[in-house]
Amino acid sequence: MIYCLIKFKSQIKNKKAAFEDLFEAYLGALLLNGQIYDQYYLTWMDGVLHSHVFLSHPHSIKKQYISQRGLERLGEIETQFKGKLDWKIKDDDIKKTYGHWRSAKFLFLRSYSFDNCSPIFRGNDGRSIPPFLIPISDLDREYLYFWSRSGYHLDNIWIGSGDLEITAYKQLADPRSDLSAEGREHAEIIEKATGIPTFYYLMRYWGRLIGEGSRRCPLCGKGWKTGQSNPKSEKFWQFHFMCKNCRLVSHKAASYDDERHARIGEFQSKKK
Repeated sequence: MIYCLIKFKSQIKNKKAAFEDLFEAYLGALLLNGQIYDQYYLTWMDGVLHSHVFLSHPHSIKKQYISQRGLERLGEIETQFKGKLDWKIKDDDIKKTYGHWRSAKFLFLRSYSFDNCSPIFRGNDGRSIPPFLIPISDLDREYLYFWSRSGYHLDNIWIGSGDLEITAYKQLADPRSDLSAEGREHAEIIEKATGIPTFYYLMRYWGRLIGEGSRRCPLCGKGWKTGQSNPKSEKFWQFHFMCKNCRLVSHKAASYDDERHARIGEFQSKKK
């Protein structure tokens, strides 16, 4: 994340509440487009609004990447409150290089509870790609954002281990769940737009002591083992399983203490 400060001095006095509402609508458009993260703060100092935001990429501040909704809100701000936004990146530890989707061997989609970054990742090195850099429609980026938040909340519910633990896990680990089906649709849209093979990451927590490494693709039933096998040296994006036909990637299970749940996310042959 990149810390950035936005300042705005309005020539219209005594309308702070109205301005904040409009300005937050503008930030909301940036959020849905993948340009900022959802932690932001507003403060007033000497009549100047200070907005503290976290950017997903140094190019987030470029006007050319703002969605149509964002441009409309920005135009309303500048017209109604007679001023210009002043963006200043304050972070002094910005990476010199950022990965781009064009050089990726493949992309994959993943949403989980410990990170608010983009759900789009490069298969080369696991770097995230902000949605605003992907050539898809504004509406597709908005749907992608809401899908990723659903995955984030379901992962938190599963980790919480309450009454909905298994229900949430099925959404995360079953390729035919509503969450997975929508995620696979987003992956297909991104692949069509970029021309880069785009996979959906399928969680696998509970597994089987015997046969876990040779299990079949849960959708087509074909072999999908990649050969990755050393958990001490491999990175997250070095997947144990990859089905190029179904566009799924996954890992071996992390736990073998309850094989009753191992069938979740496994291939189920059709009963005659």
